[in-house]
Amino acid sequence: MSDFASVNLGIRPFEGKPFFRQGAAASLRPLASGVTLHFVGDRPNSAHLVTAARLFLILILAFATAVSAQTPKKKPLVFAVLIQDTPVELADGARWMMDKGDAFPVVMYKEQQTKVVLQLAGTTFMVDSKAARILDEKEVTEELLAAYRRNVASYLDGKAKKWLDAVSGGSAE
Repeated sequence: MSDFASVNLGIRPFEGKPFFRQGAAASLRPLASGVTLHFVGDRPNSAHLVTAARLFLILILAFATAVSAQTPKKKPLVFAVLIQDTPVELADGARWMMDKGDAFPVVMYKEQQTKVVLQLAGTTFMVDSKAARILDEKEVTEELLAAYRRNVASYLDGKAKKWLDAVSGGSAE
């Protein structure tokens, strides 16, 4: 055998001195060239094992992160449906009458969960938690989402009309 492999690759031919304990040495299989791979040097101590375990954990975490980054995560939206006609004041100061059956995304609860903060386009409003029912994810249908989109469009059209009136009339709010 040449020393080329032992110098460049850190391997040497098996010389009858098993690197592992006697039971583990029996499980080593020689390569096709008649060379058995084993570590050159002393037996690994606990520091080597800890380092190997850390590297293994880092590889597992890196793999898990890469896999989770590939799967798109769907952000769960919690919707609430109004169970009665409710007058509300939006955060921008507009006053609206919300109809029974209208659904809006839930932003948060307030005042020890006695009030629910709901979202309409880029603004929010608060209703009593007794006036709204939180929907399960299965209960959010396309019709419900279409009704919400109509409410958003109506709100945005009203904001645009109000802004155009203010600009054309020369008065600012």
